[in-house]
Amino acid sequence: MKRYRYLLLLVVLLLIAAYLYFSRTGSTLKSEYSDFAIEDTASIDKIFISDYEGQNALLERQEDKTWTINQKHKVRKDAIELLLKTFNRISVREPVSKSKFETVVKELAVKSTKVEIYTGGKKPYKVYYVGHATKTHYGTNMLLEIGGKKSSVPYITHVPGFFGYLSTRFFTDENLWRDRAIFELKADQIASIEIRFLEKPVNSFRLERTENSFALIDINTMEKTSDVNQVVAQDFFNKFKSVHFEFIDVESSEETIDSVISSPALHQIIVEKTTGEKTELYTYYKPVTDGTLNPVTGEPYKYNLDRLYGWVNKEDFVLMQWPTLDQILAYRQDFIARENVEN
Repeated sequence: MKRYRYLLLLVVLLLIAAYLYFSRTGSTLKSEYSDFAIEDTASIDKIFISDYEGQNALLERQEDKTWTINQKHKVRKDAIELLLKTFNRISVREPVSKSKFETVVKELAVKSTKVEIYTGGKKPYKVYYVGHATKTHYGTNMLLEIGGKKSSVPYITHVPGFFGYLSTRFFTDENLWRDRAIFELKADQIASIEIRFLEKPVNSFRLERTENSFALIDINTMEKTSDVNQVVAQDFFNKFKSVHFEFIDVESSEETIDSVISSPALHQIIVEKTTGEKTELYTYYKPVTDGTLNPVTGEPYKYNLDRLYGWVNKEDFVLMQWPTLDQILAYRQDFIARENVEN
């Protein structure tokens, strides 16, 4: 009820402002709040986005200059960089026309996305009310609030050089904000990597970093091999600097997810950091359900050839691309020095 009363009051105030706006002379751009841009985006430490459906997203800058979403997950670097770039480059194309004014005012009061931008204080430095795209889709209806005072005039905003609308950049879906890294480690941050081939256990291994070299362990016998190709081992550790999933699966039903994770997994990959923290990934085939045929055999494919499922730390059920997984798969024999490999 409070939200509806607030929205009704906002509509009334903006309609009154409309009368004052169109009945006076002079430059509106000079007299009204139209300075949406923020020059020093490095000073922004918090962004709170809320949409008209009641969904929220809290973005906070951390001491290491990364960002978190809702105090839980690391934020995608590309998404936050695009948002900060938008804050820096956004400008006013023109005030909303007289013919569209009332419609836009009502839209902003009822169906806008509110974006609060903080620069260290308890109160927001600037607040955007983001509406829909214009008819041409080259502008976005927006209203600005500074110091707790709203502009009485909505504007059509854009980013110079970008041909499109801006509203899609201000979203609240936590899963879309989340960083998609599964493993994102420098080689010297890794203590060990364990890969279990659950369909062919003979290939399973654990590769450990020792003081000056790498040691290879056969998981099946727990025998340690010191005759390790150190160059190959180092290169393998380097491959874990950027391993990402494609997206979190939010479309599959709980029944489907439960069915997948209760089925035999393909691989179990455990990466332990030098700090002792571990990340675990289980992989599973993604069944083909659309009847796609193998052009050679004429039979339907059983599994998807492009994507597979991943279960990260037994929490996040994700979709991965096969090439992403293939780059971090290796067999135990791959690390044994050539002169010690049996022919």
